[in-house]
Amino acid sequence: MPLENELNDAKPMARVILDPYVEIVTRQIGDTCFRVAKHSQTGKFFELGSDEYAFMLLLRDGCEVETLATKLSQLGIVWTSADIAGFIAVLVREKLAIAPENLSAKPSPVPEPTLVSPSSLQREPGALPSPASPSASAPVAPVLGQSSRSKQLLLLMSSSLSQRFVLLHGDQITKRIERCVGWCFGSYGFVLWCMLVLSGLVISVSHRSDLMRELGRLFDPAMWFWLAILWSVIKVFHEFGHAVAAKRQGVRIGNMGVMFFLFAPLAYVDVTDAWRLPGRWARARIAMGGVYVELSIASLAMLGYSTLSDGLIRHLCAQTFMLAGPASLLVNANPLLRLDGYYVLSDMADIANLRTHGRRQLVQWIERIMFGIPRTPSMLQGWRCGFATFHALASTLFQFVWMGGLVFAITTWAKGAGVLLAVFAITLWVIVPLGNWVWKIWSITPSIGQRRRLVTYVVLFASLGEYIAEAPSPIGRRVPVVVRYSGEQIARASADAFVIAVYVVHGQTVDAGMVLAELDEPELREKRDAKSDELAVAELRSVQLRRQGDIAKANLESQRAEGLKRQLHELNEQVKGLMIVAARSGVVLGARLESLIGCYVHQGDELLRVADPKRMELLISVAETDADAFKRTCELNERVSVRLKGGVWIQAQPKSLHPRAQTSLPHPALASTAGGPLAVEAAPDEQGQMRLIQPRLECVTSLEVAAFNGVYSGQTGSMCIGDTRPLLTRIIEHLTPAAM
Repeated sequence: MPLENELNDAKPMARVILDPYVEIVTRQIGDTCFRVAKHSQTGKFFELGSDEYAFMLLLRDGCEVETLATKLSQLGIVWTSADIAGFIAVLVREKLAIAPENLSAKPSPVPEPTLVSPSSLQREPGALPSPASPSASAPVAPVLGQSSRSKQLLLLMSSSLSQRFVLLHGDQITKRIERCVGWCFGSYGFVLWCMLVLSGLVISVSHRSDLMRELGRLFDPAMWFWLAILWSVIKVFHEFGHAVAAKRQGVRIGNMGVMFFLFAPLAYVDVTDAWRLPGRWARARIAMGGVYVELSIASLAMLGYSTLSDGLIRHLCAQTFMLAGPASLLVNANPLLRLDGYYVLSDMADIANLRTHGRRQLVQWIERIMFGIPRTPSMLQGWRCGFATFHALASTLFQFVWMGGLVFAITTWAKGAGVLLAVFAITLWVIVPLGNWVWKIWSITPSIGQRRRLVTYVVLFASLGEYIAEAPSPIGRRVPVVVRYSGEQIARASADAFVIAVYVVHGQTVDAGMVLAELDEPELREKRDAKSDELAVAELRSVQLRRQGDIAKANLESQRAEGLKRQLHELNEQVKGLMIVAARSGVVLGARLESLIGCYVHQGDELLRVADPKRMELLISVAETDADAFKRTCELNERVSVRLKGGVWIQAQPKSLHPRAQTSLPHPALASTAGGPLAVEAAPDEQGQMRLIQPRLECVTSLEVAAFNGVYSGQTGSMCIGDTRPLLTRIIEHLTPAAM
């Protein structure tokens, strides 16, 4: 039933009056005077325009419904019956007015996709829509939520994403706490706070390397229990910081409780009355009261971290610092999220409802560009108008990434339930608002040309979505590469030994078989000689036992002798390896070879190299997930670009991959321990070589002499190859690398 028909049916029944708990106050912000309606029972504020303010005054004075249009006309306000019916429906829905029964059952709006700070809920007024605006002058039906079942379904989805539980009324308990610690929010307390935070900052800078390692353990599953406890305790102190700061300003504290948003527990405290304070700095102190307390906790934790020895308590101090310090500044003090930093920015800019004004102007700006719909006059003046629009654009983009990350995290963590929550979130935050906006454009703009624009945009975005989902990604994949000499000999120490002689110098040309260096380890030679004597004794005893007829013992001694032979062979190879001999002809490469004399080297340490400087090759390490794309690049037989460290670009034509994947490290420069891109195991294998965490394929491609300018052996880089994945898949994998 249309709203105007409902109003006409209600005329003989009763008058519509303001709720007795509604109070209308006036506030000056910048150059603009705002009227605000506050409901003392629900604790909500609503910003009023001049026409809405006059309308509500008529309702407060008890004006009959049928005479409202006449009274408004006498005041110079021209509203139709549809305008009056629509605005009365809004007032009843928000519990600001008491109306006949058939006007009291209007649908509630879908909750906005914003993670609001529970302590900051309704600290600024919401905006009541003006019946005179284009969006309210025509009947606009939402795409979803028309039927009662749809409403119930949307309400169920919203409840699954966010639940709020009241635990106690906070005014009395905050009053007691304020008597004990309120001085911390005064002048002397602020000076002490500055000294404490400064000392914590200095200590954190001096321990930055240790803190970076602690940061890697922040989400260690073994620490989740302690992390949850720390998070809960810190946030309780955060909310009491808001409450105490508000109580010092004489603000009445409302309910306290806990709110679950995407399974995450968030404490909240109602400090709604803080919006009524006239001074912007007073409101800013309340808004930053939580961060004020958290930075104090972070500084105390850092002091404990610097004095404690290694252990669980010291680790918890580091985690507390991370959660209460950098994390709090990143989230709570961020003006792009509707949290504490946003309210401070709103107060400092003297823009009440900053996000509401900004997003309304942003939407109107988009509608004007896309559909030519004229913009309605803004309530903001001067630079504040552009500032609010820019903030809306920045916050929308940031929250898209932020909320997308939260949805992905809960999907990964909660598995099936997380996928269901992700569907609910996308429905409530994307599908429903977008569908309602499209329907509004279709309904408000009956012009055929504008509707054609809408259809064109829908087809264009649908085609773009199909292209992104199916077309190959134009973004190239990058695979790690390293430059090395072709067929080079890498001379390594065969055992732990001393370097007693180096017979060559860097750049010297040598022939195969030439002695390059000599090592010595007396203990190794003694061990070899002892093992040789032990073998001779075992062979002699085996012969004696066999002559005595004790075949069983003779066989045991024979087996022992075989084992000793293998050990002696390994020792002989190590002793033989103490003499470093050139395995090929070439040029000796090695920095400061003369400094090796007298040094003690470990088994596997590189001593020098012998290679042909005019023959270089590119070693390419390919992950199994990139194998198909690399094979396709090889089949095209095209030259691809390679970017090496130092800003050097070269061209190379990749060859076919070796068929078997290996976990052995292809080149030391590629290891993450040496600053390379490949993750390796913590401990080397028996031969002293690092092993890869994941097996990889290899490809070796020769380089032309013309590409040698600025290229040297051991230089790492990346090769750009074509991608075979759809663009959408590439974007998802890029945004969620941990899941790939």
